[in-house]
Amino acid sequence: MVQNNMFFLLFFAGVILIIDYMLPNKKRVPFLSIVSFLFYFICDKTMLLLLFGIILVSFMLGLFIEKSKSKRLQKIYFTMGIIACVCIWCIFKYFDFFILNFINLIGVVKAENVKQPISLLLPLGISYYILKVISYLTDILKKKIKAEENFFNYALYVSFFPQIICGPIERPQVMLEQFRQGLIYKKEVFFMGCAKITEGVFKKTVIANRLSGYVNIIFDTPDAYPSLALWMAGFFFTIQLYCDFSGYSDIAIGICDMFGVQCSPNFMNPLLSKSIKEFWRRWHISLSTWLRDYIYIPLGGNKKGKWRHGINTLTTFIVSGIWHGTGLTYIIWGLYNGILNLISSGIGRKEKNIQYNKKNFFKTSINFILVMFGFVFFRSADFHLACRFFMKMFCSFELNMNAIVNSILPFTMDYNCASYFLTVIFMIIILYVREYRVYYGYTKEYEKKLWPAVFLILTLFLGFFGEDSFLYANF
Repeated sequence: MVQNNMFFLLFFAGVILIIDYMLPNKKRVPFLSIVSFLFYFICDKTMLLLLFGIILVSFMLGLFIEKSKSKRLQKIYFTMGIIACVCIWCIFKYFDFFILNFINLIGVVKAENVKQPISLLLPLGISYYILKVISYLTDILKKKIKAEENFFNYALYVSFFPQIICGPIERPQVMLEQFRQGLIYKKEVFFMGCAKITEGVFKKTVIANRLSGYVNIIFDTPDAYPSLALWMAGFFFTIQLYCDFSGYSDIAIGICDMFGVQCSPNFMNPLLSKSIKEFWRRWHISLSTWLRDYIYIPLGGNKKGKWRHGINTLTTFIVSGIWHGTGLTYIIWGLYNGILNLISSGIGRKEKNIQYNKKNFFKTSINFILVMFGFVFFRSADFHLACRFFMKMFCSFELNMNAIVNSILPFTMDYNCASYFLTVIFMIIILYVREYRVYYGYTKEYEKKLWPAVFLILTLFLGFFGEDSFLYANF
């Protein structure tokens, strides 16, 4: 699908970049806002009117909130906007889920026998741009920002095409201020953007795409493979999801850099974290901080006692699970991470030692395994399949030559599986070395040019270009 195609995004960005460079500074924001609507029309033309309507109505509500002298009116306008956003999102994301479960509940006919009477296609990027709109209206009500009076500025903030597919979810004060001042191109920022794009394409094509086939086979039919294969699938899915999503974030942020739009980082080497709390400070940062600022803190944060802090934390993580998808597995994934976060808060202190040593390596390894267990629920089609997956992992583990061969075989289903497996492992090690040096602050100046060159060469020779869709575009 074109809306989820990495190469279409890069091609589109390249063409628009050439035109944009020829325009005067004052015309760049209006041009990019119109172009973003064009991009959305090409990708999801049936939902363009929905996007435009949400932008127009929220733009007007923002002005009404700011200019109303009555606090009561301000809250009414704000409430209208938030309810509308949440309802629209729930209708598109959960309509089928609720209908099928309602049919199953009343017992007239089994849900599996229903051919989904009404199947609502999820509009491209709705889970991301709805959060942008909510944060915009909330910040105006709290007087953190002023309502944007330039429609093009606001439209570009909500619909900027590199971010519309799956984020990052940038804050209004960060982007709107840049648009008001005008987009200025800097040579060094442009090349930084190119380097980020190169790393993102490497993560996506060389690692994530190569792992997807193996992960899909094992998770779809866990009973057909030895328990070692299930452990490997859990490990590889964690790597795949990270490389897929952080790869897209690198590409999106890199494109933004090339257009002169500075964005906050969305991932900061999360798989090297030494605790769950640190992991969530480094994983999908734009969503984690959004949930913190607009869910956790308004609920009271950690300021109202331990019990309230625990409830607020669990609520925030459950909301995160619901945001990611329908089904019990996503709620369990959110609850699981919330419980681990509370345990981490109770027994741990903020890490001060960022030097590599055996103790930190052990903490990182344990934390990775805990994160991986959560992602087993995240990836499983349903709760029962996840339970079967865990039962097979722990109850029938064996390590022998037959188990090893049968665990590697699903990579290609022929004698090439060993070389394919070793190639993937080698690429993961290369990425690990890169992230390890960044995480522990060992990076030298020359590496800023070396790593992009390494990633480019490896992508050209080892890139797997058969699967271009991004996992997080489905959330």
